[in-house]
Amino acid sequence: MADWMMAFRQNGRRAEIGRFLDFVYQDKNLSDFASRYHLLPSTVTASRTPAGGGLDKNDQQFLNALRGAQLYPVNDPSWVTVSDTIKRNIGRAVEPNGNPKGVLEDIAAQASQASKKQ
Repeated sequence: MADWMMAFRQNGRRAEIGRFLDFVYQDKNLSDFASRYHLLPSTVTASRTPAGGGLDKNDQQFLNALRGAQLYPVNDPSWVTVSDTIKRNIGRAVEPNGNPKGVLEDIAAQASQASKKQ
């Protein structure tokens, strides 16, 4: 899951927005927010510096594993179709007498077709 924070440059509030974002992204403030809601800090410095509070052992293990993760290609326009195909078909792989290899090959073929259409 991801959350986004956006600010817009309209209505003559650019300086105020800048000060607010500077405040939000200070290591200590990010760390306090992350700790309060059991999240990982959203910047490298907040997770590594004493001002940011550092990470506990579980969070550090998670981050180490995350470094090697391959994330969903959410920026790929075909991802919506591919994701839907996976969700609709993956259960067939574990049905009694299911064919996991066949199901995965079918999903891969449909994903390939979706990518070509884009």
